[in-house]
Amino acid sequence: MAGSRNRRMVLAGAVISLAAGMVFPALADGKIAEVKIGIRNEYEPGTVKEPKVQVTGSESSVENVSWDVRVSDWEPGKARTGKIVLRADEGLTFGENGNSPSVRVSGAEYISAEERENGSVLEVTVSYTPVLKLGQTESAGWDSASQGTAVWRPVPYAKAYQLRLYRAGTQESGEENAADNQYVNMLTLTGTSADLTAYMQEEGVYFYTVKALASGSGEALSAGDAFESERIVTLRRMSEGWEQVNGRYQYTDKNGVRASGGWRYIDGSWYYFDQDANAATSWQNVGGRWYYLDEQGRMKTGWLNENGTWYYLDPTGAMATGWYELGPGNAYYFDASGKMLYDTVVDGRRLDVNGRAE
Repeated sequence: MAGSRNRRMVLAGAVISLAAGMVFPALADGKIAEVKIGIRNEYEPGTVKEPKVQVTGSESSVENVSWDVRVSDWEPGKARTGKIVLRADEGLTFGENGNSPSVRVSGAEYISAEERENGSVLEVTVSYTPVLKLGQTESAGWDSASQGTAVWRPVPYAKAYQLRLYRAGTQESGEENAADNQYVNMLTLTGTSADLTAYMQEEGVYFYTVKALASGSGEALSAGDAFESERIVTLRRMSEGWEQVNGRYQYTDKNGVRASGGWRYIDGSWYYFDQDANAATSWQNVGGRWYYLDEQGRMKTGWLNENGTWYYLDPTGAMATGWYELGPGNAYYFDASGKMLYDTVVDGRRLDVNGRAE
């Protein structure tokens, strides 16, 4: 039994002696033979951040990091040159047998290394490419002039946007129930607006989420977080075509959008709609020119007799004033109100009883 214990003591002593005589790759005889530097990206949405620099092991520490350009002026994807100053722990120096230490850098491109202060300091030069996590839009809602059109603020550096449309779930009390939200559709867009009326087929409350995308920007940019829009209530899906509302004609196109606030060409005729989506009738001043629209809202062209007074509306529908020639030798004169003059003399020219200049 004593012999067995002696053998164990001898074996333990041998292990201790072996460990004492080992030469580790990164450190030998007070010399640091290998340095490993890790450069880790730091993310704050919408802001380019300085990366975190760390050195592996306990033989040295990061004393200082400096860059060729201030961090506040960095642009994602544009490489920057940095100098990382490492200081060896007390009693240690960098290098081995007169050679510089082996330097490995992760997260950046290694350029060079230089020893200073008799080997107690090592300055490592690297090339680092800043990255950016895209931020969120500042607001997302609906166009007040075009119901069903989503609009949101642009996000710096974004190349596209991902929009997801939802129909909000509701409880019997009418309050919103997020657990029953219904996903409707997803769109990828390059602009900052989208007409969603074609997807809002049912009555209900709708909202969407939008996030900035970095497509085509390589590894320097990453997608932002989704931002939830304001709600919009759709009472019913409007059917395509004409209908009378409070005695006025209104038109809904195939996408369920009411015509409003301008000219629309419908079934071969031009119509003008006011901001309340009503088709205008009679005389209308649009952009400083007068137009005439009949009882159904259709724009008139050519001759118009109103209460015995003749007017002429050119091919664009605009009322003629002053001298107007319908063809060679076929001239007429219309006063400032558009009224055709006849059986009189204007600018030395005689107008016959039909208003034609002789």
